[in-house]
Amino acid sequence: MRDSKACVIRLDSPKITGDRVRLDGHLEIPGKPTWDVSFEFNCPNPTDAKLRARPFVLAFLPMAMRLGLPLRCEHPIDQITHDQLRAWQSCFAAWLPLRMQIVDLQIPIASENKVRVGGGAITAFSGGGDSCFTAMRHAGKKSASLHHTALTAGLMIHGFDIKPSALTAYNEAFESSRKILNAYHLDAYSLWTNIRERRWRPKLCWERETHGIWLAACLSCLEPWFDVTVIPSSFSNDRALHPWASNPQTDTLLGSENTPLVHDGLEFSKYDKLQQMADVKIITDHMRTCFYNSESGQNCGHCLKCSSTQVLLELFGCPKPEAFPERYTLADIAERKAYSRKLAGPVRIYILNIIQLAKEKGRSDIQQAYEKSLRSFDRYAARDRILTSIRHTLYRLLGGAL
Repeated sequence: MRDSKACVIRLDSPKITGDRVRLDGHLEIPGKPTWDVSFEFNCPNPTDAKLRARPFVLAFLPMAMRLGLPLRCEHPIDQITHDQLRAWQSCFAAWLPLRMQIVDLQIPIASENKVRVGGGAITAFSGGGDSCFTAMRHAGKKSASLHHTALTAGLMIHGFDIKPSALTAYNEAFESSRKILNAYHLDAYSLWTNIRERRWRPKLCWERETHGIWLAACLSCLEPWFDVTVIPSSFSNDRALHPWASNPQTDTLLGSENTPLVHDGLEFSKYDKLQQMADVKIITDHMRTCFYNSESGQNCGHCLKCSSTQVLLELFGCPKPEAFPERYTLADIAERKAYSRKLAGPVRIYILNIIQLAKEKGRSDIQQAYEKSLRSFDRYAARDRILTSIRHTLYRLLGGAL
């Protein structure tokens, strides 16, 4: 019988088919359809796969917080996970008080037995600039930032930026990622999940609420075989966003008793990372930065991320990166509004950095195109500030009923 006062996690036993393991979990929500989430992945030794609650506690916690209901599960988690998830909740409840609240974890506590020790570290690997930089930086090297562990593998997730149904696109992207990882003698693992596919509300915000903890949930599926899991940083430490779902303050709270989680690369900006990778051919030939071309494993070449990545690589000495079969145009830069309210600060600084570099390199064409884009950016930002102020005023006048 469904509990009317809590979100309840039900777990199926692991299913092993060849070298693949499938984990299925179900969240029973009062008054809502059951939310079914699956993780299917390959790993070093599938026969060692055990029934574990941690991946699904991480997966389902944001929904429980959104609904303000306790999260219940009969299967245990370790004490470190329990305590750190309380701290993780405190951060997001403070940042997003109208959307998320701290909930009770009604889950038993028990230590986990680790399947393998000395397995090194595994990083989430999308093939983008941040994950390529982490691979290049740590492959085969013991590092203080990775708890004196060497990076030995990368995990590419199918179901985040590439739709779960787009198998051909994912296979194409995975092959590019595999080439990069193998070039650094890193094992390539893949994981499929349907966690982002939901057809009912309340909706969770990928950028501000879930992508950090859902990355950790995916990495958690493989953590019995590794000593450390890694999430590459999206922003440098001085540009960290709050609220933002993946950041150095909260990602490190998502590790476990046996397997800490590291947020890597926060001391480098995207500008710094691309500068160091511009002469690394295996990366410039196969990196995938595009989040708009969800039906293909290739970069579209024309979106904000594709065009700015190409421009920076060109200014740093790589004029025709093979990873971008479709080349950017100056019109792609100048005519784009290039505005995202959630990323307003970092995007503006990013544009200013490109303008300064173009000026130093004598590329007045690129400089002028980005200056035009920046003017458009500032107009949209000003308009958004006015609209936001109006919305907040109406919210207060209506007593929070808007």
